[in-house]
Amino acid sequence: MKPSDFEDEEEEAGDLQLRASEDAFESTFMCHVFQYVSRPSSGSDCEVRNEVRNEVRNEGSNEVSNEVSDRLESAESLPLATPFNDDGSNPDEDSIIEGIIIEDEMIANDSLHLTQLIVIFLIITIAFPITVLVRVPRNPSNQSATVTSSPYDDFLRELFLTIFDEEIIDDPSSRHNWIWKQFSLSFEIKLELGHYHLDNPDTILRDYIFSVVIAGTWGEEQYNIFQENRKKTMIFPPVCELPYARCDDELNITTIVLQNEWQQGGGAIYSEIGFLTSLQHIVLTRNALVSSIPSEIGQLKDLKTLVLDGNSLSGRIPDEIGNLKKLQYFSINFNCMSESIPWDLTNLSSLIYMGLSHNTLTGPIPTSFHKLQNLQSIDIQQNRLSGKVDFLCTSMNSNISKEISYNISEYPLSFKINPGIFVDKAFQNKSGCPCCVSL
Repeated sequence: MKPSDFEDEEEEAGDLQLRASEDAFESTFMCHVFQYVSRPSSGSDCEVRNEVRNEVRNEGSNEVSNEVSDRLESAESLPLATPFNDDGSNPDEDSIIEGIIIEDEMIANDSLHLTQLIVIFLIITIAFPITVLVRVPRNPSNQSATVTSSPYDDFLRELFLTIFDEEIIDDPSSRHNWIWKQFSLSFEIKLELGHYHLDNPDTILRDYIFSVVIAGTWGEEQYNIFQENRKKTMIFPPVCELPYARCDDELNITTIVLQNEWQQGGGAIYSEIGFLTSLQHIVLTRNALVSSIPSEIGQLKDLKTLVLDGNSLSGRIPDEIGNLKKLQYFSINFNCMSESIPWDLTNLSSLIYMGLSHNTLTGPIPTSFHKLQNLQSIDIQQNRLSGKVDFLCTSMNSNISKEISYNISEYPLSFKINPGIFVDKAFQNKSGCPCCVSL
């Protein structure tokens, strides 16, 4: 044998020992890893692998016997870790898979529980403080408002009693029971801001009446929320600087415009509006107002505009509206008004437009309407009216012109008026009105 042949064999033996050493380390390491993760492993498998590696490492010869090679190949085919049943036998494949699935489900459930705990913690720490800050409890009708008292309660009480009965103020079911207490809390702040002066009680009463009207339009719940938000922001502008009010040079409230304010419903036009005798324009459209039109509106002698379209007002049109000699624009379209049209409306000598459409009005149209010399447009569509309206043709023909615009310059706000008598087509056919317009 040549020296080179010895060198080649020696090199091959060295390589084999190195690979066996590396494989032994790998086997030992993997056994420990699988044991560490608590998966059942066969100690005999690890021992067989290590025994074979040690025999190769300790062989010391330049050749590996066939027996060692066979055992090495047999060991290589063994799994790194094989789970055993309780009796020491190998489980079938389905059992192994079932065990893995159960373990995975346990891990998933633990993760889900942890996620749920985190979500609950966030809800408690974040949502609860927000609820405390925002929530304003609704006041039951049979309980008094729970509002912190003001040092000016006695002063305001005596002032309010100059126009209201004591029973109204003290009645727990009265609207004044919660409105005036809310008003008294903001009163102290407004007093410090210079909005009020104790020697000028008329302004204080005016603002309180205005608050009652606004509270009625919005409803109790929304008004309470509004007041609480004002207290938090400390923004208390004077009434005459509010976006829905206008005043004259003497700071008398002349205009109230509330459109599309609250759609929850339940608001009403409170009778206290009759105390705001300087009002010239009232526009309360699409506010979901219920109840009836208070007769106290007839006390507003300077009123020029009364627009209550798109609510749920019901009942009869108050006769007292006929007292409004300066009224030019009167519209209650799209409500639930019923009964007959009052003949007192004939006294509205300044009236330009009358909108009564989409109600349930019954009976004839008062023949005295021909006296309304300034009337340019009347809309009586979608009602249950009877009789004729041709008597209006003569009086209105002289006034019919092109479309005009009715303006509330103080706000500013304008309404378009299409001249004519607007009726249903069926009503026109029955009444024989040649000048009527059916849409």
